[in-house]
Amino acid sequence: MKTRSKITSWDIVRVSSREYHSIKQLATKFECSSSAVKRILYKYKKAYDAFLLHAPDPTVLKPFDDSSIKK
Repeated sequence: MKTRSKITSWDIVRVSSREYHSIKQLATKFECSSSAVKRILYKYKKAYDAFLLHAPDPTVLKPFDDSSIKK
């Protein structure tokens, strides 16, 4: 799978609230790796919160690190 050059936190916030509720589904939708999705989730609190709100298994993510918040 090719890693997309730009996957934004807004991409994740927008689709997490609808039908994509797992990291694998998000990676497939944006044609990127699951690590790229996780990188965005751990970088932006809004994306992290939007994902966890609808995630079937919230334990797949480690707790958000508040020291590097980008809102």
